[in-house]
Amino acid sequence: MLNPPMAVHRNGRRLFHRLQLALSARVRSVAAGVASLALASSASLAQGTGGLDDLLNMDLARLNELKVSIAARVPQEAFLTPAAVVVLTRDDILRSGFQRLPDLLRMVPGLHVGKGDANKWGISARNGMGRFTSTMLVMIDGRHVYTPLFGGVRWEIHALALDDIDRIEIVRGPGGPLWGANAVDGIVHIVTRRAADTQGSAARLAFGQGDVDRELWVRHGATAAGGALAWRLSAHHVHSDTGDYLPTAQSTHRGQRQAGQAALDGGGGSGLTLRAEWSGQSAERLTMQAGARRHRFDEERVVAGSVRRNPIAFDAGYAQALWERPLGGGAQAQLQVTLDRVNLRDDILVEQQSLFDVDFQHSAGSSVSRLTWGLGARHYRSRAALPDTVPCNTCFGLWPGNAEQTTLSAFAQQEHSLRDDLALTAGAKLEHNSQAGTHLQPTLRLAWSLSPSQQAWFALTRPVRTPTRVDRDQALFNVAPTLAGALGCISYTQGTCLLGNRDAPTWKVRSLELGYRSRPSEALGIDLAAFHTAYDYGTSSGASIARSSVVGVEALVRHRATRGLMLEASWTRHQGEDRYGSGAVLPVPWLPAWELGLRWQWRLTDALRFDGSLERVARTERRTLVSTAIAALPAYTRLQARVGWRLSDGLELSLAGNLPDGRGEYLEALKVNTGVRRSLLLALSVQSAGL
Repeated sequence: MLNPPMAVHRNGRRLFHRLQLALSARVRSVAAGVASLALASSASLAQGTGGLDDLLNMDLARLNELKVSIAARVPQEAFLTPAAVVVLTRDDILRSGFQRLPDLLRMVPGLHVGKGDANKWGISARNGMGRFTSTMLVMIDGRHVYTPLFGGVRWEIHALALDDIDRIEIVRGPGGPLWGANAVDGIVHIVTRRAADTQGSAARLAFGQGDVDRELWVRHGATAAGGALAWRLSAHHVHSDTGDYLPTAQSTHRGQRQAGQAALDGGGGSGLTLRAEWSGQSAERLTMQAGARRHRFDEERVVAGSVRRNPIAFDAGYAQALWERPLGGGAQAQLQVTLDRVNLRDDILVEQQSLFDVDFQHSAGSSVSRLTWGLGARHYRSRAALPDTVPCNTCFGLWPGNAEQTTLSAFAQQEHSLRDDLALTAGAKLEHNSQAGTHLQPTLRLAWSLSPSQQAWFALTRPVRTPTRVDRDQALFNVAPTLAGALGCISYTQGTCLLGNRDAPTWKVRSLELGYRSRPSEALGIDLAAFHTAYDYGTSSGASIARSSVVGVEALVRHRATRGLMLEASWTRHQGEDRYGSGAVLPVPWLPAWELGLRWQWRLTDALRFDGSLERVARTERRTLVSTAIAALPAYTRLQARVGWRLSDGLELSLAGNLPDGRGEYLEALKVNTGVRRSLLLALSVQSAGL
């Protein structure tokens, strides 16, 4: 619901004040320097505005022919892939009007995205929204950013500069037979741009209110060794505005905060990334990347009926190397090595996490038959402790403090054309986890080309989800012996109450999918998918969920109305139920029954663009065995829009924002959720061929 006039006036004055600050002498000097960088240059980047125009003028046939690799580990045409795959191109990303990586996924039917506060998101594919959705795998350039601690992704610390992203490949549905455990409901793969495509200098300066209140990004790329080596260095700082407190009925603050006031949930961070690519003889290539980032956020936590501030600090870094070599006859081999570290500190936990990953892949064959196989090893180490700055009075933690986990894997997938219009894909992944044991994840997929412009597909897959560290090791400290029974301690030793299950079972999942794609003309594209997913949690106690199931239909229609106008409409209908060991049946929590979306890209003139999206999301709620709806968020409508004005080659001014404000999108039981505020962001983007 829109704010009353007085609130609108107050927000307008606040925005005007922020813009005045943004245009202070110091900022004006920075902006002038950035502008002069572009105007002094005689050429724009090879992949700059010209690349965007090329994508804009693509007909739908060319868009469907874009290559994706996430569904089969080797490049395939998106139109011919036997999976519910969507590709967000660089053009989609930059013109969306969204400022944060998680919000970009709102453009994908079948994905549910809800913002919990100014810096937290609940995201899922074909399932209930959760901040730590343990059944969706997320990767950045093949590097897993899924954390085995809670299971899921800390989206707030992956604040990539959107201009550094080449595309985002999304598979709705399971990918375990290729990518391993926990790729149950979907896979998101963010692919960043090659260093060779980001030569010269670029910068972005933005100020506003709402989603982001300030952002600064700079990048420089060059070549060496006669062009055989390309590199780039990027620095990025982003800071969020705060959300607004919601009414008591829509929040967890229990009436201890005033609805409509600014919440204590702001924050941000900075990051530095380096990418280098070496191209050798016979198209051999070595890509090396490294990055470091630091983030600080505020949030409020619900503790024993009271609300208190919880400052969060993240320090993280990674390094990875990818070697690729063609072997002749259509064969190719690649080896990737990754080291990722994250240090977390808040008022209940201090954790140091490290992941070391080695992945080898080989692919050989022809258009008739192709075999892809590979081997992998992953080592996870976690060191957790209680913070020394907060007194522990029956507090949450992990026991034991240190834990390690090793996963070894092997996969193989055979793609074979049974005839000209029928292709069969069969594959499986065998994984051995040092804690969860050995599991086989098979898949069978069939693609049927009904005509050159129509494709139908079928898939049957059995992925798994392995226990997280919290599933196994969660504990309460400083517990009185008299409370051990009441708290349900599995074991109790000297004040430590173990709640986790060291024998927590692996979830076994069965997924059936059907899909249909059509491009009746170069101006029209249709994509339909239907699915049924059944989860077996391996539990039988009356208070525990033993089984779940989700069914759904997803539709996407894209139409190029004119050469300068692209329209896209989407519809999602999902329904799920949880079955408890007692026989009780309840709806899957935080699963929107339906979502409607409309997106447009409109080139008004050669220099002026107006793009945006409109989405309507159904009411979401959570029920328990002992009560009716304990929490619910009403349906809402979100309008996101962006106006971009190209002042000259390599120089663009844009204004982006969303309406309305004050709505709740996602609720987490132990944290204070806040409302999404109306946002407005003014940005100046510069790209030039050199300093």
